[in-house]
Amino acid sequence: MSHFSFYGSPGLLWDGGREVHDEAEFDRYVSFISFLNEMGIGFNVTAQNLFISSNMLKNERSNTFMEILNKTNLNGVIILKDILKDYVKDKCPNLKTISSINKAYIEQGIHSSASWYKSIFSNFDYCVINGNDMYDFELLNSLEPKKRMIILINEYCARDCIDRSYHIAIKSMRMFKEFDFLSKELMSELRCSGVRCGLLLPKENLEKYFNIGIDHFKIQARESTFETFKKILKKYFD
Repeated sequence: MSHFSFYGSPGLLWDGGREVHDEAEFDRYVSFISFLNEMGIGFNVTAQNLFISSNMLKNERSNTFMEILNKTNLNGVIILKDILKDYVKDKCPNLKTISSINKAYIEQGIHSSASWYKSIFSNFDYCVINGNDMYDFELLNSLEPKKRMIILINEYCARDCIDRSYHIAIKSMRMFKEFDFLSKELMSELRCSGVRCGLLLPKENLEKYFNIGIDHFKIQARESTFETFKKILKKYFD
C-alpha cells in the first residue's frame, strides 16, 4: 500500500451510514481511483459498518466497487468487523486489509493492549493505532512491525472520550430506516466536545515517530471543506 493514499467511500452498504445509490458519484470515484492508481497512489475504501452481516456481504454495489479496487495491489479496505476482513481476503486478495481505529475502540475501549495489537498484525496488513495509544511511545516502540502502523492525526472524538463506542454505533445505525431521525444535525450534537479537524497530533511529535520507525499518517477530513483540509496540512508544513 502506498504511503500516499486516499480514503473514502461512494456510499456503500459496507461502510457506516446509509447506502447511497448515486451512479454519478460512483463513477466519479471510479475515475478518481483510476487516476490515482496510474500515478502509483493507492485508494483505501472505508468499510466500517458495525452491524454488517453475512447477508450484507452479498451486496452487489459493494462487491462491484471492491472488484474495481482489486485490479491492482495499490489499494486497500479499512475494516471494523472480522467477517468482512475474511470475505475480502478470500474474494479480493490484492486488497490490503487495514484494521480500523474504530475496531480498537469497539474491542478494547479507551486503550488497546500489546497482545491485541499482536493479534491484529497477525490478521491484518495494517493497523490504525488507537488514538489514545499514539502518545504511549513505550508501547509503540515495543510493537512490530512499525511499517504497518498508521497514525491518525485528527478525528471526531476528543482524546479519551468515554462515549466513543456509542458515537461509532450511532453512525452505523443510520443505515436502518427506523433510525432516520438520526440526522447529521442530531449526530453532531451526539459527538463529544472534540474538534474533528483540530490538530490532535502535535507537529513536534512527528520526529518521535520517525525515530522509532513509524512514518505512515492519516488525515481524517470526510465532510470537511477543502479549506479546513489545507489548514491541517499548513500546520505541518509551515
